[in-house]
This record gives sequence, C-alpha cells and structure tokens, in this order.
Amino acid sequence: MSRMIIGSGNFKYEFDPSWSEIEDSLDLVEVCGIAVDSLDRVYLFNRGPDPVIVLSNEGRYVTSWGKDLFSRPHGIYVDKNDAVYCTDVGNHTVRKFTPNGELLMTLGEKDSPSETGCQGRDYRTIKTAAGPFNAPTGVVVSDKEEIFVSDGYGNARIHKFSADGALLSSWGNPGDGMGEFNLPHAVAVSKDKTIYVADRENNRIQVMSYEGIFIRQWKDIYRPTDIFIDEDEYIYVAELGHQVGITMGMSLPTKDSPHSCVSIYDPDGELVCKLGDGEYRRLGNFYAAHAVCVDSRRNLYIGEVIWAVSKGNPPAGTRVLQKLCRT
Repeated sequence: MSRMIIGSGNFKYEFDPSWSEIEDSLDLVEVCGIAVDSLDRVYLFNRGPDPVIVLSNEGRYVTSWGKDLFSRPHGIYVDKNDAVYCTDVGNHTVRKFTPNGELLMTLGEKDSPSETGCQGRDYRTIKTAAGPFNAPTGVVVSDKEEIFVSDGYGNARIHKFSADGALLSSWGNPGDGMGEFNLPHAVAVSKDKTIYVADRENNRIQVMSYEGIFIRQWKDIYRPTDIFIDEDEYIYVAELGHQVGITMGMSLPTKDSPHSCVSIYDPDGELVCKLGDGEYRRLGNFYAAHAVCVDSRRNLYIGEVIWAVSKGNPPAGTRVLQKLCRT
C-alpha cells in the first residue's frame, strides 16, 4: 500500500494499514467507543460478542471482557488511575471497572430509566429533564476525580458525581437555547475545568463552566458524537454529519449535506484541521464517525457505527476502526 498522508499543518497523519487487518480478525460489529490507558493500551467498546477488547498500542490482543454484561454499549472513558467507565444506553447505567473488567461501581439503576416522557429514545418526545439516567451516552472524569455523564438519548442533562458516586449536580433542559440540549452525546473536561458538551442534534459544541453555566457555543459542527482533549489541550470532535445516519425528524440528504469527519480545534476554539472529505471508501475517511481518542504519541483512533447508521446494510469499503499515526 502506498504511503498516504492526510491532514494539515502540525496535524498530519498516515493511515496504519495493519489496523485494518486487526479489524478483520475481531468480531467488532461496530466500535461505538474508544479509550486509551496510561500504557497506551487501546480499549474498543463495541457491539460484538466481546464488548470490551483491549489491544496494545501496536494492535496486539491483550484481553477482552464484558460478554453478556451490556445491553447496548455506547461510550467509554479510562481515567488517570486506569479505571474504565462504560455507558449503556440500553440498561440506563454507567459502570466503573478495573482494566480487566472487575466491576467497581454502578451509577443508575439497571433497566429503570428516569421519567422524562421520552418514547423510544426519540429526543423530540422528551417532556421534561430528569435525574440520572435515561439512556446515558458519554462519560468523563476530571482531574478532581469527579464524574460527568451526558444523559442524552432519553434525557437532556449533564450530571456531575463525586468520585464515590454521589450525585452533586445536574443541569440542562430539552431545547436549542443556551444551556439546553437536543441529545447531549458526549462530554469532555479540560485542565482548566471547562466543560465541553457535544449537543448532537443542535449541531454544536456547548462550552460551559465547571458548574454548568453556559459560556459560548461552537457552530459549523454537524451532529457531534464524541469529544477528546489531548495533553496540549487540543480538542478532537467526531462528527456524524448529515449524509448518512438519518434519524427521527431529519430530511433526506443531498449531495451538499455535510459528511462525517473529525475536526481538531485549538484551546481557543479555532479550527486547525479537518479530516475526511466525504469519500468514505477511501482510507482516512469516515462513513459514521462515532468515537475518537488520542494516545500519548498523538496517534488518532476513530471508531464508527456503520451497522446502526446503515440500518444493518453496511456499504462495501467502510470500516469500523482506524488508526491514524501522527507524522
């Protein structure tokens, strides 16, 4: 395979073809979440028979766990102590594990969604915001070891918990105003304790204080699904786009509809690089980017939800896992 460099400026990447071979060797179905630990081991949260698959940075199999444990995997995060947090939109919980899958803590009550009036995970039917959880989507842990959860498919809130799982605060309501959400899909926290929320169906990132006060919003973002902040405070956003993945209430796409991509912003919110040009069959492009993370070497990992977005009919040439090596 000839060498292919994508990206721009200081954010140039080379596609690692060996990870396509890794994908072919694993029964992933689709990769809805990706995280890395302190050893740069890569955790693939997927909807196959082994929901959590752990690989070395080079792609060697380390372990897997979670069989028959999850109803519908969604988001994953590994904290500074290598504890693993997983959100389950199917059974309405967020759970904390050891790196080998030993359960440490459960947030939420299994199979008991909070009362929001939501019908069938259709965010348009939410009548009121409520407590934890109704189909929680994303999770992140701050340097203070407080846990933030985006409660999105059946709710419209961000919840903050203490390290031991006590609910500290919640904020947000359904809508498109400042501090309101239409499917908060992921949450991230910077070193200066700024909160970033992927407000998916409002096509924006909301930037908020540590207490949940609206600061500003980033537009020209199309259905953001995941946010990752690296050690240099650059912010990576996976965008599902509008060309595929048509959901409730969306019009049919046109040739001009925004495509799936990964966008990179500096700490001031300036776009510095956009990866993906819509030709999803080409390496380094995306059909349905859903998860993004970066390792200590600034290599980039992207997971896609091809099966869900294509309604069980994945187009030829699509991938659910890519590794882009920083050059």
